This record gives sequence, structure tokens and C-alpha cells, in this order.
Amino acid sequence: MENPESWNLLIASLNAAEAERDPEMAWAFLLVQGLVKSSPARHASFVALTQALSEERRRQGNMAGPTFGSQLAQRLSAMTLPAGRHADPFGKIAKKRWDASVAWRKTPGK
Repeated sequence: MENPESWNLLIASLNAAEAERDPEMAWAFLLVQGLVKSSPARHASFVALTQALSEERRRQGNMAGPTFGSQLAQRLSAMTLPAGRHADPFGKIAKKRWDASVAWRKTPGK
């Protein structure tokens, strides 16, 4: 794993949202933060890239090395916005935002 102190907001957000487990929710999380450009084609590309990376990592059987979020962020450069480059050491900002989004989704009547 790379040093979490070096994470930016994009990498931290992909890790916080567990993009490998739920690409759809991760995409929504990136969108609401203004970290990616929105379009149906970009959404489809994000899901396809996420699934392809996940499959590649399964085939390799080696989970050592950079986090899934870091590897995916490298592949997303064409669809990301400058806000994603904001430093987020140890993912503290992304974690707070993710936790807030989880709470919103659990709020009754919304």
C-alpha cells in the first residue's frame, strides 16, 4: 500500500467509498463532491474501469502494492476535475464526507 499521507481527495474518496465493492455508489460520491465530470458515457466508463481493475487484481491474486483507489485514480485521469487533486492525507476529509453520506442515506423520510 502506498503511504496514506500522500493521498489526494480522489484517491481517498475511492478508498472511503470502497469503489471496488460498489462502483455505483462510489461514482455518486465522486459526483456530489465535484471530483469527476458527469455524463452517462463517463459513468459507464467508470463502472467498466472499476470492474476491469477488480478482475485484474483477482487474476493476479496479489493484493500488495497500491490501494485499489490509487490504482483506479490513475486510470480516471480523463474524467477527473482539479478538486480531486486536493491533498487529503490519510483520507480524513473523504472519510468525514463518506460517513455523512452514509448517515443521509439512513435518514428516514428522505
